[in-house]
Amino acid sequence: MNKQTSKRFKPDISLERKPFYLRSQMIWIGLVTGVIITAVFVMVTAVRAQTNTVQLSGGESVDVLCEGRGFQIERVSRREINLICQAGSQTQPTPTAQPPVDPTNPPPQPTVPPPQPPPTAPAPGTPVANVCQTVTGLMPLNDLGSDSYQGFQGGLYPGGTNAAPADYLNRAMQAVNNINTNEPFVLLSIGMSNTMREFETFQQVADADTRKNPNLIIINGAQTSQDSATISDPNADYWAGVDSKLTQIRLTPDDVRVVWLKEAHARPDLPFPQDAQQLQAETAAIIDILNTRYPNLEIIYLSSRIYAGYATNDLNPEPYAYQGGFAVKWLIEEKMSDPQYTGPALLWGPYMWADGLTPRSDGLTWACDDFKNDMTHPSELGKAKVANLLLDFFTTDETAVWFTNK
Repeated sequence: MNKQTSKRFKPDISLERKPFYLRSQMIWIGLVTGVIITAVFVMVTAVRAQTNTVQLSGGESVDVLCEGRGFQIERVSRREINLICQAGSQTQPTPTAQPPVDPTNPPPQPTVPPPQPPPTAPAPGTPVANVCQTVTGLMPLNDLGSDSYQGFQGGLYPGGTNAAPADYLNRAMQAVNNINTNEPFVLLSIGMSNTMREFETFQQVADADTRKNPNLIIINGAQTSQDSATISDPNADYWAGVDSKLTQIRLTPDDVRVVWLKEAHARPDLPFPQDAQQLQAETAAIIDILNTRYPNLEIIYLSSRIYAGYATNDLNPEPYAYQGGFAVKWLIEEKMSDPQYTGPALLWGPYMWADGLTPRSDGLTWACDDFKNDMTHPSELGKAKVANLLLDFFTTDETAVWFTNK
């Protein structure tokens, strides 16, 4: 057998050599493939104008980064494509034609406002806008009369009146008649910073008034930051300070015959009437201390606060200043009806509350100028106003015969 060189068999795949059914199958596959390729190409090159996103076959989407220019996408693999941006500038809207600029008369440039400093908070005690027009709408006790405030009758004394009952007034007159006005005796103020400031001015105008009894010695025992809760304690340092005022001018506690008492509870937070009842109880304790320390004390005149509707702090704002008047009213009524009470006579001194700029029946008002920056403590004008109210009271009230030595 002749040895022949073997050759790898290479089949002839030409269409002419294929059976008919194979050639038909090949044609069909080619047509389908062409359709698929065409569809993929169309899908790949489609651009969504609104979103600049193309959708690929299989559901994938790709954001276009060509910034409005044309692009082509080449498939690299099932998950990779090449994005080919066309040359050219980004599509821009057609600019509006502008008139030529005259170099001798250039258009005005927009004004840039200078930077503003950040807003600053008002200084402590600065009144807010329109604070000087503030009114509470409350009726002063001496004008309220038999009408009521939250169910409690007005007036300075029982029955909605502003005059003490006759029998009680007679007892008060008996007390003041015990004062020997022919020898030195003391009118002493007791209270807080407002009381101190107001009585300081009163002392000046009273000492200069020729109607004043020359034997009357006026001493300002009120002190700053000494509210009713503080001095209702008999061991409070306040009382040693009062005694020192007496000893400085060689007087003793026995020389104190008359007291003007004006107090308030600092930073009250109770609702009415509990706030007034609290002040009433503290004032009653102060009266007990006065009765013990000054054995010859005959009469105590009480006043409540001036207006506080402009106040810029919580020291004693409205309506607490107004409601403090009820504390004085109720305390006097309490002692008036207590047969066991043997202390000094209690009467209203000048009632000084008015609703801001709303005139009281006697014309009294309180303006912003009557107060210092905190709108709580009286200014020089406010102190003078209180001093005049005190002077008018002590020179006209029938129980104050000791003041003028009538």
